[in-house]
Amino acid sequence: MGKIKDTIKWTDNVKSLTDLSLYNFFNAIGLGMEKQGITIKDLAKRLKTSQKRVKEVFDGDYSDFMVRDLVIWAKAANMKVTLVPYIQDKDKAPINPLVFSLLWEGGISISKPSNYDETKEIVKGMK
Repeated sequence: MGKIKDTIKWTDNVKSLTDLSLYNFFNAIGLGMEKQGITIKDLAKRLKTSQKRVKEVFDGDYSDFMVRDLVIWAKAANMKVTLVPYIQDKDKAPINPLVFSLLWEGGISISKPSNYDETKEIVKGMK
């Protein structure tokens, strides 16, 4: 798989937060692919694109991506995607989406909801 940087600098502006969100998204996709044994070749075939383009994206060339594109990439990697807005102190870095993956995959114990009503019940119990 393409080299994913360990960190990315961010500031509290739209471009920086967008870049960080995309970086984190593709890092999570790459890790999900590794867990499932999905190769760049496999992903390129599923996306009907070249391996070169997949590598370019994993190397950070995703400036033209829209939400629809993120969903397509996630589906091609047998994953799902959601956008999660949340309130956080301005001076703290955004939460890495791998936190949510750990929650979902059982790294932290919660019951997995299968629909919106079950999700509402779990959230209600957290308040």
